[in-house]
Amino acid sequence: MYCVLCLSSDGIREVIELAKELDGVISGAKTLRHVFTESVIKTRDRMKELCEDILYSSPIEFGRKAEDFLWKRCFHDLMLFYKRNKKRMSLSEISLLHIHLTAGLGLYYSLLLGLSKQYSIGIQNLMPYICVEQSIEEFSRETQPNSHELNGWARNAIHRILICMGDLARYLYDLEVMGYRELAIRFYDLALIWDLDIGMPFNQLGTLSESNNYGLDSVYYYMRWYSDV
Repeated sequence: MYCVLCLSSDGIREVIELAKELDGVISGAKTLRHVFTESVIKTRDRMKELCEDILYSSPIEFGRKAEDFLWKRCFHDLMLFYKRNKKRMSLSEISLLHIHLTAGLGLYYSLLLGLSKQYSIGIQNLMPYICVEQSIEEFSRETQPNSHELNGWARNAIHRILICMGDLARYLYDLEVMGYRELAIRFYDLALIWDLDIGMPFNQLGTLSESNNYGLDSVYYYMRWYSDV
């Protein structure tokens, strides 16, 4: 256990340094191509690898930090850059972002299946709504015995993963990619199925439903969100 924590401490320190490096890159970037150079892609890939390792090895100690760095530096920051500069984005740059966000869906999908297996969390109630072409075992590592604290973390992590998948699909919808509005709604609905007491998905569903039923669907979702704030 001590050795694992030492390795994870080293890992999170490296993640912090990589996050600073990526923050500097995006702060100084003039175009989206500047954040998709070979060296920057390698830096992001290294961060993804480290964050994923931490989620499996030391989730209680460093899991939330790893989740936050993975999401913000590898996906959210890039979408913010796009929104600030989209008027001068080329189609080829948008295609790069499209590919990156689609790969992000695959990453979070593998985490969803892998963590559920690793920490013995049943996700059967999600399976009718998620197409599982591969065996869960392909995504998992050695199953660990669960403490109450670890079980709680894993269940909350699965909820956050579903929201991240919804956000990625919503980003792709913002890029005007066909079919992703419906996929975003599906993932937000799944997050609510998983834990109705956490109302964050209602806010996103409100945004996605503004054109439905003269805006009444959106009003309903926003009211549900405000009631949980």
